[in-house]
Amino acid sequence: MAPIDAQPDEPWRADELPDFEYRTLKLPDGDDGELAATLVRRLRSSWSEPPRGVALYLHGYVDYFFHPHLADAYRAAGFDLWALDLRRSGRSRRPGNVPHQFEVVDDYFTEIDWALSQIGAAGLPLSGLVGHSTGGLVASHYAGRGAQRASLKCLILNSPFFAFRAEPLERLALPVLGWLGRVAPRA
Repeated sequence: MAPIDAQPDEPWRADELPDFEYRTLKLPDGDDGELAATLVRRLRSSWSEPPRGVALYLHGYVDYFFHPHLADAYRAAGFDLWALDLRRSGRSRRPGNVPHQFEVVDDYFTEIDWALSQIGAAGLPLSGLVGHSTGGLVASHYAGRGAQRASLKCLILNSPFFAFRAEPLERLALPVLGWLGRVAPRA
């Protein structure tokens, strides 16, 4: 996967969540229009002392970051939690995007690389990735093959989506749905 060309950093902006801010990375356009990724973090001024480390949260399918209580739990343990709204999701969704759609998990590596570089640029130590549901699938793939995998100290998975849990009759339908997805991906 080709790296994103260096871009001037967009400024951090006030987020819809109180005491949070966000920064957006413009990605190359997709077949459904403009693509972006959005990094969310607590305001730096809200820390009384620097965190011991930073964990990067990856949301699940049909999801985005809206969990200040999760960030509070990390803070209570002395860590900061940054979150990445992946392309076509949450703050990153643009007009015309097929919500939450991706073809290959590795497509997300570009924005994860960018988010991890932003943590490094802030002078904070990276602790690892936190993945919920499909974000757990993405995080585990990144931990195995991502460009910055050696910098990860831990991988935290919350209800990771690794396989369909389906009844026998439902399992029969999966190949048909897979075929339909290839033929008519927006159906």
